[in-house]
Amino acid sequence: DVASIFIRIGLINIPIIKFSVNWWNTLHQPSSISQFGTSIHISMLIPILLILISFLCLSGIFFILETRQIILSFSSFSVKSQINPQNNNRKQVFFYTNNRSSKST
Repeated sequence: DVASIFIRIGLINIPIIKFSVNWWNTLHQPSSISQFGTSIHISMLIPILLILISFLCLSGIFFILETRQIILSFSSFSVKSQINPQNNNRKQVFFYTNNRSSKST
């Protein structure tokens, strides 16, 4: 899969970029936020942290909504197949329910 190749290249590239910035610091400024403190003024640090927290919350909301949508699509398929068992030709991918045993022949 092409996406997995790009992910591997990106994962390898992250430490290379990090260490190149630290080794050749004549082209780049040192890290602004580190474990030992910050070199950013508080007027810039607070908005950066607020945006980071907001982005994480928004990503979590999108993840929950997508998961909810997937769960609802499976449950609506199950309800439709119980109401009209003649149209139960679609395969379920993730969950298995034995709807065929309740059919009368």
